[in-house]
Amino acid sequence: MHVVITGASRGLGRFLARGLSTKSEKLYLIYYKNDEKMRETVEGISARYDIFKCDISQESEVVRVFQQIPEIDVLINNTGINEDALLENMEIDSWKKVIDVNLTGAFLCCKHAVPKMRKFGSHIINISSVVAQTGSIGVVNYAASRAGLEPSE
Repeated sequence: MHVVITGASRGLGRFLARGLSTKSEKLYLIYYKNDEKMRETVEGISARYDIFKCDISQESEVVRVFQQIPEIDVLINNTGINEDALLENMEIDSWKKVIDVNLTGAFLCCKHAVPKMRKFGSHIINISSVVAQTGSIGVVNYAASRAGLEPSE
C-alpha cells in the first residue's frame, strides 16, 4: 500500500505515519515548516518513506511533489492551520491563508493524486474537525475550511 499523508510532521499526521508504517509498503510524508519535527516523526517509522517539504496551498509545489510519487493507494489530507480571531477582528489575509491551506490544499492534493490512484481500492481521507459541525468562538475561518472537507449527505 502506498500512502500519502499531508501534515505529517506532528500531531495526528505523525500518529498516522507511525501507525501506518507497519501496514504500508511506502509512505510519502508531506510537511511544511518544521524540519526538526519531521525528523522526529520519521524516527518511529519502519516502512520505506520519502519526505517532501511543500506548501500545499501552492499548486506548483503540489505538482512538484506529486510528480515524484509513482502510485497512490491512499491520500490522507491532514494538514491544518489556524489563525484565530473574533470575526469582527479577523483580517482578510488570515481568512484567506487558512482557507488556502486547509481547503484549497486538500483540493490540490486530490487533483494531483487521483491520476496516480488505481481505479479500484483507492481511498481519499479528508481529516476534518468537530469544529466544522459545532463552530467555536474565534475560529470562523478554521471551521469553514474544515466544513468544506465534510462529506455531503
